[in-house]
Amino acid sequence: YFQVFEQTLDQSTVRMLRSVVDQTLGRRESLSEGQRDHKWWISLLDIRKIAGDDTVAKIIAPLVGSPAIQSSMTAVGDDPVAVLHYCILRRFDPGRNPVPAQWHFDANILGTRTQMINTWHPLVDVGETAPGLTLVRGARRPARLWQRLVDSADAAGMFNAESRRATLFSDADVEAAIDADPEAALVTPVVPAGGAISFDHLHLHGTQRLMPQMGMRESFEFRVMSEKTALDSGLANQYGMIRLYTPA
Repeated sequence: YFQVFEQTLDQSTVRMLRSVVDQTLGRRESLSEGQRDHKWWISLLDIRKIAGDDTVAKIIAPLVGSPAIQSSMTAVGDDPVAVLHYCILRRFDPGRNPVPAQWHFDANILGTRTQMINTWHPLVDVGETAPGLTLVRGARRPARLWQRLVDSADAAGMFNAESRRATLFSDADVEAAIDADPEAALVTPVVPAGGAISFDHLHLHGTQRLMPQMGMRESFEFRVMSEKTALDSGLANQYGMIRLYTPA
């Protein structure tokens, strides 16, 4: 499952999300000279703890009707929920010397057997003037890194903190594995503010390599899965969930 949407959020929703980013990540203290920005994100679970369910509902409401999120909801079935711990607002500011997230498959979050869709919304134009998202277009590719992921999981396909660290890959890891896998290819979509990249937990991805002319990137990633799966696995209590549908 992999799709690129040129436009999926209206500009009023983009402005609202950027305002939330500014009110949270924009109010952090300045860094000392030479210090690096290690935490340039905040989750909806964090926001719920600070501001309550009503605030989270107001953030989510205008997104749910968007084509990208409607598509991701359809992909997981007729009982979709948002995974609040992994619905994340980000501000990647080159001026704060950020530490990019390492390459990873989202399967290292909820396990190789639990389907989850990530709909990644840039809130500024990305791919040229600000760093976008680079992905391997093919699922479970490159084969060498997917195998490392599978080998790091337990018998149920799940990960703990230690085994998850083994599934975070460097640029050198990715370059070598891509060279060894003719079916793997990197793609960095150029996406305008309000567009989206939607992909499942089987696609390797990471932050686009930063170029000197690139400015700040703000983005929102919205992850959904099946409510039945979340409840059966006990993940609902661990990560926080909000239903995205009204039961009949």
